[in-house]
Amino acid sequence: SGSISQQGGSSLAANWMKLVADNGAGTKYDITLANSGNDLNGKVNADGLNISLLGSTGGLKLGNITAGGDLVATSLGGWILQRGNSGITVVGDASLTADNGLIGIDNTKYNITLNRASNDLQGAVNADGKNITLIDGTAGINLGTIATTEGFKITSKNGDIVQANATSLGIGGISTLTANNGLTGIDSVKYNIVLANAGNDFMGAINGIGNDVSLVDDIGGLKIGEFTAVGSFSGTSRSGVINQSVGGKLAVTGI
Repeated sequence: SGSISQQGGSSLAANWMKLVADNGAGTKYDITLANSGNDLNGKVNADGLNISLLGSTGGLKLGNITAGGDLVATSLGGWILQRGNSGITVVGDASLTADNGLIGIDNTKYNITLNRASNDLQGAVNADGKNITLIDGTAGINLGTIATTEGFKITSKNGDIVQANATSLGIGGISTLTANNGLTGIDSVKYNIVLANAGNDFMGAINGIGNDVSLVDDIGGLKIGEFTAVGSFSGTSRSGVINQSVGGKLAVTGI
């Protein structure tokens, strides 16, 4: 009954880890393993309130994660990814950083891949990395502040893709946005995509599929790739041209 934390100056190295901070009667406690020097390159499973994990060596591999509050996952030395048939549930906000922490020419970013349909990211998702891939199979995705140096792939299988207030997206490469339950024919359901905050910067083409779609770029123009909107489509550029990528196709079947 209580939190799980690290002693100052200590480090952890494990190929497999299970952390539970829960009294079994509905009360969860914090889990904080955020010391420099940790090697969490094996599968980390955790169940608690606010969960903070830092891996300094070899990336951070997540298994089954249940956070009744927020999740902070940081890798200083490699990818953040999911292992096996795992699911990540975060009731609060998720903050994912895959970056060596250096600046200028010494900075290195790594991929972030949380790509299981069992994921349930209920709060805002903030992420900073190289290529970022996120899937939520439960109730939509609410994006916070996102920074990628390359690609951005977001899939919601059961709800809208939207942005939290006062956040922005900085995408260095191609974006692929899918708000679709993945079924076909009469069972297919598309959801809305609304990424319309001030400060958004989509540097590459934007591909996607959804119902009603609204996209805003504040900085350098808006490039549409392969995009299907079964409802309406709105594209706004506040500082550059709106055009299509070579071979891109925009299909809008609604009003």
